[in-house]
Amino acid sequence: MKRLVTVWASAIFCLIGTEAILHADYRDSYRRGIQAYNRRNWTEAARQFREAIAEQPVDTGERINISGMDFRRYMPQFYLGVALKNVNDCAGALVAWQRTDTRVVEQARELGNLNTSRQACQALVAKAGAPSSTPAKPNPPVTTAPPVATAPPVPSATTPTADEAAMTAALERARTALATATQEDAAIRSLEADIRGARAGVWQERELEPAYEAARRTLTTARSRFEAAETGSDARAINDAGTLANNAATQLGAVRQHALARRDELRRELAAAAATRPSAPPATSATSSTAPAVPAAGNPAPTEARPSAGPPPQLLVAAAKLYFSGDYAGARNRLSDARFPQGLAATQAALFRAASAYALYLIGGEQNADLLEESVAQVRLCRAAAPSLRPDPIAFSPRFAEFYSSTR
Repeated sequence: MKRLVTVWASAIFCLIGTEAILHADYRDSYRRGIQAYNRRNWTEAARQFREAIAEQPVDTGERINISGMDFRRYMPQFYLGVALKNVNDCAGALVAWQRTDTRVVEQARELGNLNTSRQACQALVAKAGAPSSTPAKPNPPVTTAPPVATAPPVPSATTPTADEAAMTAALERARTALATATQEDAAIRSLEADIRGARAGVWQERELEPAYEAARRTLTTARSRFEAAETGSDARAINDAGTLANNAATQLGAVRQHALARRDELRRELAAAAATRPSAPPATSATSSTAPAVPAAGNPAPTEARPSAGPPPQLLVAAAKLYFSGDYAGARNRLSDARFPQGLAATQAALFRAASAYALYLIGGEQNADLLEESVAQVRLCRAAAPSLRPDPIAFSPRFAEFYSSTR
């Protein structure tokens, strides 16, 4: 049974591709982001573009196949900005567009869209402080009568005072800083999941979890101060909150860079370990013409019919693709309602469901007991069906492999 499960696992991995097994490629996140963008699912599109940016933050202009003959240049900052604009986050959109490479956008013939969208967002952000474009007409000079004292001019409803203009500028700066810090925070969460799943204890390194928690505390304080200052219309307090938000963005950016380097280092180590691992002996199919082994004396011959290792079901392959692309919730949901007959499909489904639930458990800070219990139950199903099965270290994280081995 173990050999047949291994054969099927290999078939699934070959269908998915080695690159997807070793790591979740930024191209996959970008592809899913464009697909959500085409469906006008702006929230999902923004999430996928942020994941791509966490892997590759530079608009390289690389042509990426989305589906069929649809190719798009790699410029996630531009598309993230459009998605954020459509969920009324113009401050975040302006930050993303500030980082985009306009040369790549021009090559993609989206420069006009960028300029139009940017101007629209700038107008929305500055709307409350837009000065009147019509100057007041000067009074004609008086030559025949002595000057008459008049009251000072009253600012019109459409012309901001100096204090109002300062307030508007402070608000825009603070919102931009908070949006930048929030994007950095979202990118780190994706990297945290990869690192936790790759090796136990690495995320607790000083430059990662402790630094991340300190940066998040700074961001939380900045948000609280901004909300309080915004309510009180205090420009100085808003400026202070914006400075704090900039500090948080800088701290989070440093954590993201270190997490990205550490994650890539772990992946290289895993790939190197897999390359030096001795290869397993070739599996023997149940339909092989080799004569069956003669059971030892006193041991009855097995009566269970051994199933053949046919191609894996498409539903299982689809769930595996979701898992290897980092969409653990999607893989788990796909398999939760699936029903496979007892045999190889059921064993592999239990394995991927266990791995998905365990990954979500780690991402959640190891707090959700229901996810842990689900993972334990699925591992036990695997062990009952194939007692000698072990997760392939190329495909699954060492942390999950250790968890699998220790679960009884």
